[in-house]
Amino acid sequence: MMTNHSRLRMKQRMGYRGGTAERIVQNALEKGHTTNNAPTYLERWYLHTLSSGQRTPLLYQNHYFIFAQDTCITVLDTPRFLRRRPVNRGKEHIRHPRQYYKLYGFPEEGDSAAN
Repeated sequence: MMTNHSRLRMKQRMGYRGGTAERIVQNALEKGHTTNNAPTYLERWYLHTLSSGQRTPLLYQNHYFIFAQDTCITVLDTPRFLRRRPVNRGKEHIRHPRQYYKLYGFPEEGDSAAN
């Protein structure tokens, strides 16, 4: 199910080894995203560029698993341009309040953003 190279790469890049690594590879094979059902267009494009006639890449836990039939060949990290940034929910510190209030106005008294 895994080659020695994929075991080394999984330990290096994900921190898993032994039975946990086998379980992660099995889950990636069953639940991983393919080129058809990846969440974003860029991820679908990147999976398409990794694929060839004999290799099948799958996206699972923000890592790319390359399979040849049912054997995991290697594990790749997500490239920097595909890493997701945390979504801003409006609770960050306002660095320039004068400019912020000029653009968006002052918060109302009952507004929770003022806290």
